[in-house]
Amino acid sequence: MEQQGYLSLNFGGLSEEHQLKVARTNTNGIDALLEPVALPYFELEKRGDKFVILGGVNPLERKELGEIVRVGLTPVADIGDKYEIFLAAVVIEGGPHKFAGRSSLVSEEQPFNLGVQVAYNNK
Repeated sequence: MEQQGYLSLNFGGLSEEHQLKVARTNTNGIDALLEPVALPYFELEKRGDKFVILGGVNPLERKELGEIVRVGLTPVADIGDKYEIFLAAVVIEGGPHKFAGRSSLVSEEQPFNLGVQVAYNNK
C-alpha cells in the first residue's frame, strides 16, 4: 500500500526536530502513521467457524490480513451461529516507531495492527 501511494510512513511529514519534541512529550513515542488509515477495500469471509478479514487497495489486490477472534468480550465462535457479522470499518495502525533517546530519536520496527469495527444482525 505504501508503494501505491496509499500509505505515507513519514511521521506526518514532521521534521526530525519536531518528531523529537513529540516523542519527548509522549512516553509512547511516535508512530510513522500519526493517525489510523482506513483501508479502501475490505471484506469478511467465513471459513468454517473462522471469520477472516481480507483487504487491500482494491478487490484485485486483496490479501488475507487477519482473523476476528472476539467481538467485544465474546469469542466469535460463540456468536457465529446467532448473528450475521459484517465489517463496518477497518483501519491500519502502528508500523515503524520512534522514541526519544538521550539526544536523538531511536527508530524501531513495530508491527502494523488492524483496528476493526463490526456490525451484526440476528440470524
